[in-house]
Amino acid sequence: MKTCEAGHSPRIQYDAGFQRSMLQVADEGFWEWDLASKRFWLNPFFSRLAGIFAHEALLETDLFASIIYPEDRQGFFDSVLAGASDTVVSTSCRFRLLSGDGRTYWLESKSRAVDFDGDGNPLRIIGHVTDITERKPAEEQLNKLNRALLAINNCNQALLRANNQKELLEDICRIVVEVGGYRMAWVGYAEDDPGKSVKPVAVAGVENGFLETANMSWGDVDRGRGATGIAIRTGRHCAIRNIRTDPRCEPWREEAVKRSYASALCLPLKNEHRVFGSLTIYSLIPDAFDSEETELLSSLSDNMAYGITMLQNRTAQELTLIELRQSEERYRSLFENRHTVMLIVEPESGSIVDANPAAVGFYGWNRDRIMSMNINEINTLTDREIKDEMRRAHQLHCNCFYFRHRIADGSIRDVEVVSGPIFIQGKSLLYSIVNDVTEKKRAQEQLVENNRRMHYILSEANAGLWEMGMESGETVWSEEVWRLFGIRAHSCEPSYENWLKTIVPEERDLIRRTAEDALEKGAEFNATWRTRDADGSMRWLMSRGTPFKDSDGQVLRYVGIIIDITDRKIEEEEKLRLETQLRKAQRLETIGTLAGGIAHDFNNILTPILGYAEI
Repeated sequence: MKTCEAGHSPRIQYDAGFQRSMLQVADEGFWEWDLASKRFWLNPFFSRLAGIFAHEALLETDLFASIIYPEDRQGFFDSVLAGASDTVVSTSCRFRLLSGDGRTYWLESKSRAVDFDGDGNPLRIIGHVTDITERKPAEEQLNKLNRALLAINNCNQALLRANNQKELLEDICRIVVEVGGYRMAWVGYAEDDPGKSVKPVAVAGVENGFLETANMSWGDVDRGRGATGIAIRTGRHCAIRNIRTDPRCEPWREEAVKRSYASALCLPLKNEHRVFGSLTIYSLIPDAFDSEETELLSSLSDNMAYGITMLQNRTAQELTLIELRQSEERYRSLFENRHTVMLIVEPESGSIVDANPAAVGFYGWNRDRIMSMNINEINTLTDREIKDEMRRAHQLHCNCFYFRHRIADGSIRDVEVVSGPIFIQGKSLLYSIVNDVTEKKRAQEQLVENNRRMHYILSEANAGLWEMGMESGETVWSEEVWRLFGIRAHSCEPSYENWLKTIVPEERDLIRRTAEDALEKGAEFNATWRTRDADGSMRWLMSRGTPFKDSDGQVLRYVGIIIDITDRKIEEEEKLRLETQLRKAQRLETIGTLAGGIAHDFNNILTPILGYAEI
């Protein structure tokens, strides 16, 4: 309880009528500051507010200053002294009064100087105070709502001025902080990555690296159960009344408190299809976002989302126009080249709409002449066949087919035509890229004929071709090889292993070693082996494979031939049998001759003996 001297100071005299008029005001307090004595006089109403139990009070200036809230003290005296001039009618200020009963009152004071010395210095200042404690919360709420409305208005102006998305987001965050009076505001976009992260794209206010370590998510995980994650996941606003006590803020509480974040409000940003992000606002005071303020800020986020969507659509449209323009430029650049023959044809009538320089050079007519022609004047198909082909190309969006086109000199050229739809000035037309394949077709026909001849020769010679890639292991057998191996054509995958299976068991290991030795050395492969046909008969095969190498000497593939040498083997065996028989006969003849000679010699010896015997 504060005490003071009761009654008037001898040095301060008051007019009785003036004093009575002051005391008659029931809800206002009056004070007087005598600068010479450095004392304040308080009327009964002001004394009661201050908790001074006296009819009226005289306080030393320091004592009077002590009943003013410390943060408001300097402001009160600055305001009072600012009006201490005969040129100033009055000044006013608001301050908090610390009552003796422990309560705090909000007071509004108006004052003016009434006495001056000869130099114009104030001697006495009087003032009156009004208790605005009950009015203050409503005023604060009104001021807060006014700030929110002003922020919305400024954000709407930013929406109208914005030329790009980043500029808009940064402006809105700045306005929310500077005009709305909030601690921090940031915008995050919902990412479609596995962690469903929220990517900060704009921020204003006291952030100090908070978002770098926040690692917020919009998934239903620990870091997705805060205001931001809930707002994005549910599409509804989410308020945190007190960051210090709300369990949902546990992952970020320590860092948030360091930056004086007391409460938060997160507002979803939505378009027609989904929630794509959020606007999160932090306040210095707990429970800062009531229903009225939340409703106003929700309208701000709705306008913001609409603006973002419009900018995205505008950007997409601009990109589409740029791409379209670039596409048309590329088309014109490609169409005007002198290397690839191109025609633009009206799909229904077959009229030639445009022809590039290459087409003029190929067909031999000038551009105006070609553009006056119908496609059936060039194509040797009938009108019906041409229309059917064009309709099919139009429906399938792209076609590649072969025609025979007539050119200006009357000759016919084989052409490959690739056609597809193209839109020019909103009209669907048919583009045709024409390649002269006359020589190619002749070469292909010659190749087919050569291939036919080769297969005929191989078939007649009982031979086949094979090829094996070293890196891929891919193996190719000609049609004749299957028959030579005694297996049904394409009944298995051509491979090194399946080839070995066709060799008779008693020769398989030897042939495998021969092949592996050739592969290891990169040398030519030569081998002869037997295989068994489906009917059980034995077939003799001989193969020679040549390695093809790269510039470094590494073998890329083997290409070889297989020849059926069964008849030759039979002939060799027959020849060997005959030679054996001949050698045997020759030996017998030699033996006979030898025996005859021996008998003759023996006879010559016996003749005299026998003669002597007879004697």
